Amino acid sequence: MGEADEGHENALVYGQRMRALFEACGRPPDVTQKRLAAALFIAEGTLSRYLAGKRIAPERILDLFIAFLADHGQPLDDRERTGLHELREEAQRTSSQPAVRLAYTQGVVRKLRAEVAQLIQEQEQERAVRQARERAAAADLAEERGLRRAEADAADKELEAAREELDRERVRAERQEAATAEELVSLRSRLTVAEQERGRLVELVRVQEKKLRDAASYSRGIEDDYSRVREKAADLARELATVRHQVEMLNAEQVHPTAAHVLRLAGAPGELRVTPTVSAPETPAAIASQQTTGTPAVPPPRRNTPSGERRPPGRLRARWTGFPNDREASNRRRRRRVLMLVAAVAALSVGVARWPGEHRDATADLYAPACAVASPLQEGCVVHEKGQVTDKHSEGSDPPDLDLTILHESGHSATYTVGGDIYNAAQHGSTADLKIWKGRVTAITVAGKTDRQPADLDWPEIWTALLIGLGTALSGYTLLRWRRGPNQMSVIGILFAAAWTGLVAAISLGVTTLLALLGGAAFWLFGAAIAAVFIGIE
Repeated sequence: MGEADEGHENALVYGQRMRALFEACGRPPDVTQKRLAAALFIAEGTLSRYLAGKRIAPERILDLFIAFLADHGQPLDDRERTGLHELREEAQRTSSQPAVRLAYTQGVVRKLRAEVAQLIQEQEQERAVRQARERAAAADLAEERGLRRAEADAADKELEAAREELDRERVRAERQEAATAEELVSLRSRLTVAEQERGRLVELVRVQEKKLRDAASYSRGIEDDYSRVREKAADLARELATVRHQVEMLNAEQVHPTAAHVLRLAGAPGELRVTPTVSAPETPAAIASQQTTGTPAVPPPRRNTPSGERRPPGRLRARWTGFPNDREASNRRRRRRVLMLVAAVAALSVGVARWPGEHRDATADLYAPACAVASPLQEGCVVHEKGQVTDKHSEGSDPPDLDLTILHESGHSATYTVGGDIYNAAQHGSTADLKIWKGRVTAITVAGKTDRQPADLDWPEIWTALLIGLGTALSGYTLLRWRRGPNQMSVIGILFAAAWTGLVAAISLGVTTLLALLGGAAFWLFGAAIAAVFIGIE
């Protein structure tokens, strides 16, 4: 009862003949496939495959099928029964399945043995009734036995060949099973690598989400600063409107010839001062002009002053130093500078307090222990992974970027920018030792040369560097220009100081030696001196 080849001609003819006889037997509900399957003691799905020619119904099933047809009014005569069995035998004989052919061979053997038994029985009967023809029949029987024995031997040989073919099929199946097992091991290894890669991607997503949160917080801080600047600009606009109103009021006043007040701008930018002027003695021409026009004559300016105004004595000038709100404006500027100094010290304090923690996180791989199991996603330990240099090339010039392409033992390849020593020592096929900390390659060693890979700055580190740079620049600006207003050069100086200090703070996060820290301090002092010169320029 083995499976036949799909679409095999003899199996299809045999199945179609059985289906035709079954459909001619009767109509539902008396005759259904379910009742036929129950009568044949098989499953309904097996019956469907028999009738479709996908499987070959054996002799026992065929006999039950013929009996079912006879019970339901469709008996078969000897010719149809013989033809149906011949179709079965031909389908079994031409099947590509060894088990089916073996069943066919066993059926032939049983048939031959049944025929031999029948012949023996007939001989015994003939021996009882035909004593006279016993010798002649014995000779014929012996000859017939020889032929049958030869056929039986041939059938035995075919059976043995079928058994050998079954053994070969079993060996092939075992080999295929072994290959499947190897493929399963390979798939499991790839699944492990994929899970590790998934963990790395999850970690990257977490870092990116943290960066997005930090960026959103930084954006909100900028918006708050912008709102405060807008409020300050509104206050300045209101003060400017007040000053303009006062100027208009002063311009509208009538100036008496003997006590004229001249409005002039003096002192610091934005500070208005009104200086009274003492008029010269009235001349006859001035008196005549006054009487003719009805307007008091303004005396001519003295030539000893560049602005043409007559300066009052020092005591009187001290009394007219400005409007009453000049002192309030000076107090506001002083308060703003104090607040700026407090904000600068606060920003510098927060940045300096955060710097050791960021520096510790940036250099934690130097002091972490080695992992017991080589997994790139383990926390708190360093993984050492082997790799092989597959390519080396340089890009650009003065100086060029030196790149090494390394194939990791996990299967993926990556390109790293390295220093000149390790680049010159590396060759195609050289073994590389990769030091991995939290999924990131922090150091590469090839032929005894080691190169540290700098980490990308994340938002907390950038925020710390910005706080230090901004606090330092504002502190220096406030102290150097405490009594002087801003100008273009001082703005350039404060921007340069903030950028310079932030850059030095960001670079020093990865510094691990005292000598390098001292060099960074000297580097910062050089830039700070330049910024101080710019801030102090009038």
